[in-house]
Amino acid sequence: MPNFKYFLLIIVAPIIGIITIFSYAYIYVQNEISILEHEVTGLNRVNQVQSFVFDLQKLRGLSNISTNNPTVVIDIKKLKDTIYQKTSILKNELNSIPQTSKVKKHLQRYIQTVEEHIEHVSDFNRLSLLIQDSIILIEHIAYHSRLILDNQLKSYVLIDMIVSTLPELIEYNGQIRGISSSVKDYLPKEKRYKILTQLSKINDRINKLKFNMSQLDTQYDDIIYKDIFYAQQSLIDFTRHEVLQKDKILIRPIDLFELNSNNITLITLFYKKISHELKEILEIRVQEKQNIALLILLLGFSSIIFIIFINIAFFNKNKKFIEKIKLLSITDSMTGLYNRRYFDSEFDKQLKIKARLQQNLIFIMLDIDHFKQYNDTYGHQAGDKTLISIAESLKNDLKRPDDMIFRLGGEEFGILFSDVDKIKAVDFANRLRIHIEELNIKHSHNSASEFVTASMGVSIIQATCELKMNVIYKKTDDALYKAKENGRNQICMSELFN
Repeated sequence: MPNFKYFLLIIVAPIIGIITIFSYAYIYVQNEISILEHEVTGLNRVNQVQSFVFDLQKLRGLSNISTNNPTVVIDIKKLKDTIYQKTSILKNELNSIPQTSKVKKHLQRYIQTVEEHIEHVSDFNRLSLLIQDSIILIEHIAYHSRLILDNQLKSYVLIDMIVSTLPELIEYNGQIRGISSSVKDYLPKEKRYKILTQLSKINDRINKLKFNMSQLDTQYDDIIYKDIFYAQQSLIDFTRHEVLQKDKILIRPIDLFELNSNNITLITLFYKKISHELKEILEIRVQEKQNIALLILLLGFSSIIFIIFINIAFFNKNKKFIEKIKLLSITDSMTGLYNRRYFDSEFDKQLKIKARLQQNLIFIMLDIDHFKQYNDTYGHQAGDKTLISIAESLKNDLKRPDDMIFRLGGEEFGILFSDVDKIKAVDFANRLRIHIEELNIKHSHNSASEFVTASMGVSIIQATCELKMNVIYKKTDDALYKAKENGRNQICMSELFN
């Protein structure tokens, strides 16, 4: 039991360490997954609000065109219906967000504001403020979802373009679209100043966009990206030469609206492309982290199994080694029989077992006749071989699992077996004696035979016997001595147990 407790200690300690290490790693990766999933959710919310912005910008531009145009009136109605539909969808989605979420509260207020302002489509400034609030809300969502704090360069740059650079670029274009589309013939001075301000902001955002693109791969050197800069430059040139430099505007408001709208549509397409790619990047990173988390679990589980396997293998090997050491400590090295030390501990144990089972215990003490003379005549090496041969003969005769043979010392052996009566015990002892003589080991100085023989003392210990082991041993030894006095190569029963 102490060995098993020690085994449990050495197996549990490293397992606790492995569980602690891998649990910490798993929790750390799960936190990263949670952050990335929060970013994906935040990106979806940003895109939702930006979708409102796109519609509001277009609504603002259309509302500044004369409502006598039937096409414009129809487009305004469609846009309002689309916005109401989106607010309804967003309301339903907000039900899944916890009430304590700040984003939920901001979105609820935002929906309410949109629904209130949507009826005032003719108020350019009111819609512009609503769009500005939308852009601020986008930044708030980006910070709350840690989207803007992404730690990888590529995704950080893409997020910056989605959250601020492109929305602001679209808004500045929308401002010009709204202002210019409201002009019928002449452009007032104050509107000229507003347009110049927006052109300056557009130029600033274009430079920021170029800087962001320089931080990325050259994969964006495609048609959309190139067309954005071409379209922006065309818009700037057109506005400066056709709108700002002429007293009378020769182009219709609806044509100005379409011109700006095409430019904004191009930027919007680029925005959606970047947003889609960013979402893919974040989702891939989530999947990679999930794979890492799964790998951590598998490695942790495998490590625990490995530790258990190694320790069990070590325990079994150590147990076999200990058993082997224990066996060596109770075994006679020459004959392979149990030794005197084991006999002393086992005899008393067997007395108690047989008393509890109400069985007889038979003790045979066996001594080789004239063994000293045999050694003197044939040598100690031959004497050792004889002892081994006799030990093998005894083992061959004792077949039952609880039969036990001991080498008590020198040429003396002890045998314990149980649950037979006196007649069978005597018969068995005689069979042992005869088989020893039948080994036909020459012994010229043996007075009892020309071969090696053995004398035996036999004791039958009743289950009710209360004598101590040393007394039983002495009585059996006396019986053995009597067998020798009577001529050797015979057995003698202990008088006390007849």
